[in-house]
Amino acid sequence: MRTTITLAIFVFLAGTTVGQDLTLHKANGVRQLSVDADGQPTRSTTRYGGSIWNNFAYSGWWSSMTAHYIWLDWGKLLDQGNGLPDEVVDGFRFAYTTDDPGSSGISFNMYYFDSCTGWGDYTAVLEAGFAFSGLPNAYGLFPGYWTWEITVDLEGSGYEFLLGYEIGIGQQLASDLTPYVAGPCLGRHPLCGGNGNTMTEDSFDIYTPGGKYRFTWWGGYPDNPYATFRNDLLGGQDPATNMTYAGVGWQGNDAALYAIGSWTVGDTVRLLLRQNTMDQASWILASTTFYWPPLHLPWYDVTLGPRMPFLSVLAMPPDSTGDFASYAYAVGPNAVSQKVYMQGAITDVFNGGPLEPLELSNSLIAN
Repeated sequence: MRTTITLAIFVFLAGTTVGQDLTLHKANGVRQLSVDADGQPTRSTTRYGGSIWNNFAYSGWWSSMTAHYIWLDWGKLLDQGNGLPDEVVDGFRFAYTTDDPGSSGISFNMYYFDSCTGWGDYTAVLEAGFAFSGLPNAYGLFPGYWTWEITVDLEGSGYEFLLGYEIGIGQQLASDLTPYVAGPCLGRHPLCGGNGNTMTEDSFDIYTPGGKYRFTWWGGYPDNPYATFRNDLLGGQDPATNMTYAGVGWQGNDAALYAIGSWTVGDTVRLLLRQNTMDQASWILASTTFYWPPLHLPWYDVTLGPRMPFLSVLAMPPDSTGDFASYAYAVGPNAVSQKVYMQGAITDVFNGGPLEPLELSNSLIAN
């Protein structure tokens, strides 16, 4: 089994170990910026999907934070209709406020976790991390505190990721700004001001740069602003165009296979397979025929959809950060000329190892 990645990953981070500044401030004004996965400004804000977890309502308050500490918020991401345990995230929004007038901008890191319940829980699994440098600050603006709302478009970048039900969102100031300050914007409670049913709590965790839990800060709402950070998850684009999910809930199958993009000649479909912390290799099994009813293999307790012999078996490289594997498939004319049945498999048998441990996913049908 793969070792669960916990918040202790932050052990490699350098930084101060002084106490946190939890002084609340009001901002002078708000600005917006859209960037791509590499943090480069982009004019593109048109999305095929939309918000799947909206926690972006603004209380008007924010708190400065000590550089390199990780502030962790958490909530719950409800099923968006695919019937599978995860949602594909292909963009997000976050916000911060600063009075830093420097011309080089500031740096923030964002982290996204699964299985996160907060209150010092160390079992959260890191699914994605993004480092942004040169972000705008108060340079060229009237002196005071300025809020920036950053939209990050991951669509088609290869940086899309999966999130399940219990999610955590970490924000980290990576710039030393003394005597100036920066920090996350405090939001509002669920179902308020445009927020969805995010199930955030009036609290957030603080971890040291070495990954040690310090304490949980409780806001005391309604006497104080609600202690949650503004964040918006974008997605809702799965399955890919001209593809459908099938076999959701098949007996014995605990893995989950997702697809985004378009099954159209000249386009690309990105397939993502939840690995469930397994160390075995991940594969896409493809066939032009289907077992009906699907073939349940009781001695392995898995259910197979695509019929053997397979049209192809494609190796899915593991994601560099998250608990999933992915494969980008360039759709050619042969692929769209016939119906194709696919299923995810986690096993070492196709690279010369044993069949077990074995796990299978739901199926995907193209055309």
